[in-house]
Amino acid sequence: MRLVTCFAVMALAVPALAQDPTQQILLQQQIQQNIQASANATQQAMQASQQANQQALQASQQGLWPNYGPALLPRPKLSLKAGTYDGPQTLKLTDSARGATIYYTTDGWTPTPLSAQYDGPITISSTTHLQAIAVSNYGKSFIVDAQYNLPNTALPPPSAIVVRPDGVLQQGTEVSLAFDSDVDSKWAQVGDKVSLQLASLIKVGGRTLAPSNVTAQGTVIHLDHKDAGGAPGVLTVRVDWLRANGITVPLTAIYTIEGRNHVDRVRSLIFIPVVGLASLAQRGEDAEISKGTAIVAHVVADTNLEPGS
Repeated sequence: MRLVTCFAVMALAVPALAQDPTQQILLQQQIQQNIQASANATQQAMQASQQANQQALQASQQGLWPNYGPALLPRPKLSLKAGTYDGPQTLKLTDSARGATIYYTTDGWTPTPLSAQYDGPITISSTTHLQAIAVSNYGKSFIVDAQYNLPNTALPPPSAIVVRPDGVLQQGTEVSLAFDSDVDSKWAQVGDKVSLQLASLIKVGGRTLAPSNVTAQGTVIHLDHKDAGGAPGVLTVRVDWLRANGITVPLTAIYTIEGRNHVDRVRSLIFIPVVGLASLAQRGEDAEISKGTAIVAHVVADTNLEPGS
């Protein structure tokens, strides 16, 4: 009898609590606080993304070497011809301009002041697309580039992105991406959206998100067409975000590519003897980013990929 009475009291107490106006108010306040906290976190992440992208844009604009004027310095010279090799090779870069500094990249993107500065021989141990530029107080050179193919020493595929056990993709995590279509300075426009693909897997809560279930996007933020003076085209693309599990993750990365440039022999016969017009003997090409070109972005802020868990 006492047991039945206890159950009866409990049965009456539960709905009483549920109907208690004070409890309902507290519950609504808690829900509102959670919603506000989530909105604040999203806003902070977007603000951090905008700040990071602005900083990256400034670095990218510096990467166009705007303070060095036209390309008047000779290109750096490569000790190793482009081509296919059976194993690792040693590459040396030299320049003939007094006081010049060489900057280079090994991923096919245009060197910037933030790129590696040449200070000794480079070991080519895997397939590499090298670009280099010489810079001094008197100006800069055009880009020199070379593709080195080492079929037997290819780089391994990007490793999977592992999310924390609580479902959070941490700030600073590297995200490997690839362009989903070609982009060309001949027809692209500033503001164009660029579709990107995830180049690795994301592991969340013991399951794997395939790249096909993740979308990513970038934006063309700077564009120069090639001109009659010999300057090549230039493209700058910013990585904005990826979307996984229906959740948008802010990313940051900015890449610049400059079109190839070569000497026009007919023009060189006319202009090379004229001091100060050497650059007019150059012929620039459009900047092109091919489908499948790899890039790496970073997560701007901690993002929970399982907010409902």
